[in-house]
Amino acid sequence: MQRVRHVPPIDLRVALPLALAALVGCQSGGLTPRNLPAQYVAQPGAGFQQIRMQSLSSVGAASDTLGVDDVLGVTVVTGLETEAPEPLTLRVNENGQIEPPLIGPVAIAGLDPTRAAARIASEAMTRGVYRQPQVQIEVLQQATHRVTVLGAVETPGVHEVPRHSCDIVTAIAAAGGFTEEAGAVVEVLRHGSPVLADASPPEGDIQQVSFDAPALAPSAPAKRTDRFDLTDLVGQPPTQQRLDDRDVVVVRQREKRVVHVSGLVQTPNQFELTDDHDLRVLDAIAMAGGATTVVADKVIVIRNVPSAPQPVVISVSMNRAKKDGGENLVLQSGDMVSVEPTLATNVADAFNTLFRVTMGVGGDLTLF
Repeated sequence: MQRVRHVPPIDLRVALPLALAALVGCQSGGLTPRNLPAQYVAQPGAGFQQIRMQSLSSVGAASDTLGVDDVLGVTVVTGLETEAPEPLTLRVNENGQIEPPLIGPVAIAGLDPTRAAARIASEAMTRGVYRQPQVQIEVLQQATHRVTVLGAVETPGVHEVPRHSCDIVTAIAAAGGFTEEAGAVVEVLRHGSPVLADASPPEGDIQQVSFDAPALAPSAPAKRTDRFDLTDLVGQPPTQQRLDDRDVVVVRQREKRVVHVSGLVQTPNQFELTDDHDLRVLDAIAMAGGATTVVADKVIVIRNVPSAPQPVVISVSMNRAKKDGGENLVLQSGDMVSVEPTLATNVADAFNTLFRVTMGVGGDLTLF
């Protein structure tokens, strides 16, 4: 009689994970976080943009320099006066100079009042007019442009900006700086200035002139819209950043930055990126409720790169990402993250289904 060999039953909950571990495929030989070219790496997030933008507005906030058409009160004390001298009212001319009596023209445009007063005193001594004069300057009226600032700024509306330093950054600073929703894109509507072909009619008899007469008709203002990236103003010529009277600056709100998570996750959805830290692959999967099976490992990230003719596919291993921060890819806006089925996950699903049917416990007991 042939003997029958009794084999002890195998505990599937112990043996099956060991068998499945051998079935987990390696990542394909394509792009991975470790060999990703620099042009495919995630771009800085809106948080980094905000830091740079806020530094721009702080630079533009300070503007106490003197410029053309500023009206100044200039007091010159020589020590020879019998009574306190009255301040002289002087305007900075188109050459950036003022002309105090006896001293003559002195260039002060671009200086603050303290340095301008020191230069006037120095020129008076150099020219032999006074020995040691004391000069004081008070800005009575600063030449300004009226610029409208709208959009994602703290105090939108019409603001007066010093004419000699009227540019995009200074105008935004005058409007209180950026709000938290501000993006990096600014649009400038330039109105230009209507130019009269002739001066005012001479005094005397009233002359009737047709509105169609080309000699007195103002030319139409040249309107155009310029678009700027605030994070790259260094590359823009300063003349392009200058603003004229009645120009309109619109700070656009930044677009929401989201990533999409799908595949073998509990709650596929899109999730918004925050400004205070980077979002990585494992973070995104956790936000989607985690993977539906513990043997899931393969993740693909589909990324649109402007320099690439088609979307870039990056393979990530969840197991390696848990041990190696370099494998845990940093995500950028628009990325599509998918936890992919593999032979291991398919086998796990099959065993789970078989186990539920065999044990008759419905969906209350699963192995993976």
